Amino acid sequence: MAVLKILQNALIKNFQVKLFSLLIAFFLWLYVVTDNYFIYKVKIPLILSNKPQNKVLLNPVPSDVSVEVKGTGKDILRFLYANKKIVINIKNLENSAQYRLSVDMIKGIPENSGIRPIRIINPKKIDVQVDEFFVKKVPVVPDIHLKPMDGYIQVGDVCLEPDSIIISGPRSKVKSLKMVVTDSVFYSKIIKDFKGEVELINPEKGAIEISRKKVTYKAKFQRIGERIFTRIPVEIVNIPKGVSAVVVPSTMTLRLQAGVEVLSKIDKSMIKATIDFKSRNRYPNKKLSAVIELPDNIITYEAKPQFFEIIVE
Repeated sequence: MAVLKILQNALIKNFQVKLFSLLIAFFLWLYVVTDNYFIYKVKIPLILSNKPQNKVLLNPVPSDVSVEVKGTGKDILRFLYANKKIVINIKNLENSAQYRLSVDMIKGIPENSGIRPIRIINPKKIDVQVDEFFVKKVPVVPDIHLKPMDGYIQVGDVCLEPDSIIISGPRSKVKSLKMVVTDSVFYSKIIKDFKGEVELINPEKGAIEISRKKVTYKAKFQRIGERIFTRIPVEIVNIPKGVSAVVVPSTMTLRLQAGVEVLSKIDKSMIKATIDFKSRNRYPNKKLSAVIELPDNIITYEAKPQFFEIIVE
């Protein structure tokens, strides 16, 4: 313990002086070392200049080029922070062309610098293709799965806001696209109205632009309920001229199952039960079932009676 305490005291004593001396030694070492020559690999941004009017890249090109350079440590440090780039002029490009890269294409080497580019490492050449710029509006298709808790139901479809977006890019790629799909979303045990944000999946990043990255989605959920409607009239349709007919019995009772708010807004006038007179000829001596038209978002229904007779008077 005594030895440890002596070492701690030796380190703490004149700590600032020791730290300053250490920093001076480090910078002297750095100054000497950076005077040495090194071969170093750097990434240089690749720029396509003078793109033809109303044209866009058909496929993305590399954003940078790996280049091997030689110079002193100081020159390499300056070069790393310089506004360096490789520029390819595509002003006269009609459709496609291949460009071979060389160190002579490097711009932005600092003046009075000893940096010497040695060789292009990768890519050594690039293929550039352009196409007509094209814009269109497409619907957004949800890949959203919402599962209610037992005893509840989703009322209607998932609504998106907005339900369509603008996409743009090369004509040959954009024109064939019919939709943009959302990212996949899954939630369960939902008991009330639900909403959120979901990202859109870009069909081809780098080539196609989409007008927004996310959309809002929402869906309605309600507790499941039942409601009984009595004395719903049953009508006969397509009765021939000059024929008088009645249906027996003339009314039915319906038991509907749906969300409680949906059920509360239904009245008899929204329910229609019909029997086609022509079915009497197709199924002679048989009782006929009615065609029932109901409002949207009904889960199930039960009709009583299920069969009727058409009596010609």
